Amino acid sequence: MGGVDQLNSLAGNTLMPTAYAEGRIIRFLSEVYDSSKGILGVDLGASAASVAASFGGELTLGVYPQLGLGEVCQPAPFYQSE
Repeated sequence: MGGVDQLNSLAGNTLMPTAYAEGRIIRFLSEVYDSSKGILGVDLGASAASVAASFGGELTLGVYPQLGLGEVCQPAPFYQSE
């Protein structure tokens, strides 16, 4: 894909998938806030949904490609009163 190598070099060779990056953020927040209830992150994207949960720095990450909104989401028909 054109431009990805250039973008990666500008980012210090640290490009990563969105779900992985979200998981790292959720894990970090669970360590910083030291919440006994944990931290939950949900990303509903066009091609997949991801769920990240972390309790005391222990991360659980799930990616569900069958739950993306892009192919199943249709615009709602406009309501027209007569």
